[in-house]
Amino acid sequence: MNDFNKPIRPITRKDKDRINAESIIHNFKQEEELLELNNKKSDKKTYILSYLELVRNFFSSLFEKKRTSSEVLEDTPLYSTISVIKKCFETIRDTNPNNNLPFAQSFAKTWIALLEVGSMESLKQSPLIAKHVHALINALLHFPPSEKHSLGFYLSGCAENAWFPVPFFVLLLQLHEEHKELNKESHLYTWIRLAEDILSLAKNV
Repeated sequence: MNDFNKPIRPITRKDKDRINAESIIHNFKQEEELLELNNKKSDKKTYILSYLELVRNFFSSLFEKKRTSSEVLEDTPLYSTISVIKKCFETIRDTNPNNNLPFAQSFAKTWIALLEVGSMESLKQSPLIAKHVHALINALLHFPPSEKHSLGFYLSGCAENAWFPVPFFVLLLQLHEEHKELNKESHLYTWIRLAEDILSLAKNV
């Protein structure tokens, strides 16, 4: 008799348990293999990311722009203030500053910053620089000579009161016209050179 003619034997509980166990073992093996595969992928991904981070750090350090000594120097109150007031002198030299309110406000603020620099304790460590800074301050405090109110006087008052009287702009125009006429013998030329000397000295400190 062929097998297909044999009566089908009922599946016992023992058979069910064996079938379920084999299925669980099979599924477990699949999950274990899948877990191992995922771990390998995870390890590979972590390795790649670590490698790329290492490469990025290498090139960042290789091409990173290092701050030069002059860039660090420009952060100091002395250097930045003298640089700005020098630009103020050059603006008066090159353009007619009459009734230029934004410039007047900037000039007045820079003047106050210059006075603060001149009173810094750290300036005493560089007597030559201190001498030049105080010479620049005194130059503005005594221009124009033999006048009741100086340029420094107006700058201090304007910075405090945010008000710029006509005589202040007259002095700026006077400086501008004087330089056009006298060039290297003008007050502006002397002040600009003095500011340049301070910046040069500051670089060598």
